[in-house]
Order: sequence, then structure tokens, then C-alpha cells
Amino acid sequence: MKTFNIAGHDYQAENCIDSVLINPVLPDDFDSTPIDARTEDDLDKWYNLPYIVTSEYQADNYKDYCDRCITGIETMTEDAFSLVIADNEAKWTERFPNGKAYWIYCLSSGKWDRPTLWGISNSLDDAVALVKSRQGVTA
Repeated sequence: MKTFNIAGHDYQAENCIDSVLINPVLPDDFDSTPIDARTEDDLDKWYNLPYIVTSEYQADNYKDYCDRCITGIETMTEDAFSLVIADNEAKWTERFPNGKAYWIYCLSSGKWDRPTLWGISNSLDDAVALVKSRQGVTA
């Protein structure tokens, strides 16, 4: 992780493009803390600061699926599970041909209990462009 300074605040992130943080280190419980429960410092630092989080497809495995299932509830067979996983991976690859998804978030008044999802892109350039097109807009 590298340190980036934006508007007088230091942030740890994988990268930063045009003041847009890529995979920043977020405060604990950042995705599930109501705005009115956040510290003044967190709001000062993060409010209206869009950022991008990347993800890659990760297939589930049958054992983990079975471990999560409630006892007594019928589970899919391993063959059926494999078909679902193959279908999920095909859909992911169709939507995100380079294998990565770029999730654009911003802590704003759009959601009371978590950052607002501004969009999902299949390229980093498009994700940054989306942020730039929305700068100054609270969702």
C-alpha cells in the first residue's frame, strides 16, 4: 500500500488516479456504519470522496457450500452445484471480460447506513471516468 494525500488527508491505497483512490484501506466497519454513528474525523476525511474497489471472480467450492447449508435442508448435488458455478463464471466473464470488476463507491447522503454504490465497470479507465463525470454530485 502507498500513501496518498488528497485535500490535506492521508490515505493508504493500492493506487490513486486523478485523486480517485483504488482499493483504499477503509476504517473498520466502513461498509456497515450508519452516517450518524461515524466519527467527525471519518466524515471529514471520507464524506463525498469517491473510491474504487476491485474484485475478481472467485468460485465457491462444494464443501464450503455444504458447510453453510442449514442442517435438514436439502442441498444441491455436487453435479448440480458444478453447473451453477460454471454458469456463474460464464456470466462473470461475459460482464467483466478482463476478469476484474471495478466497484465505484462514495460515502454520501445517498445511503444512511453505508457508502453509496455509484456504479460497476469492467475497466479501471471507465471507472475513473464515471467518478469524474459525477464529481460534485452526491448520490
